[in-house]
Amino acid sequence: MKVARGYWQRWVWEQMQSADGCPHPIANLRGAAKNWNGRYCESFRNMIARAVKDGWCVNILPGPRGGTTTEHARYIAREDTGDV
Repeated sequence: MKVARGYWQRWVWEQMQSADGCPHPIANLRGAAKNWNGRYCESFRNMIARAVKDGWCVNILPGPRGGTTTEHARYIAREDTGDV
């Protein structure tokens, strides 16, 4: 299954697979893209759902104050091997 669809999702997906993970992509929107915040959020959630359905494990590391929607939180994607 193709997890990422479109340029933005491919960029986010590649970042999520890196060793450092990806900060919440919505927190990093700039310029006119901020006007489409809701669409980007929905796109991100759909991508995560496709990844989980395809057997990926998506871990969310909260930021220093416990938030998950800030640029300090990290989203990391790893293939789910079934190990705990």
